[in-house]
Amino acid sequence: MERADVISLLGRLKQAYPQAYAKMTRSEAEELVSFWLDMLGNEDPAAAKGAVNALIAEDTRGFPPKVGQVLALSLIHI
Repeated sequence: MERADVISLLGRLKQAYPQAYAKMTRSEAEELVSFWLDMLGNEDPAAAKGAVNALIAEDTRGFPPKVGQVLALSLIHI
C-alpha cells in the first residue's frame, strides 16, 4: 500500500465521518497518514478499501473504524 492509497482511505473515512475530522490540523492529518501507512503498509490496497467500505456500511455507532478493525477485515477481503 502506498501513501496515496492511505490518503484515499482516510479521505473516504472523512466523507463518512466528517465530524470526527473537522477540527484536525494539517499536522495532525499528516501524523494520521503516517500512522496508518505504518500500520497498513503491507496490506493490499483493494482489500483495505473493501474493509473500510464494509466497516462504514455496517456502522451503527457513528464513529470511524480503528486501524485494527481495518486490518482484521482486510484479511477477509483479499
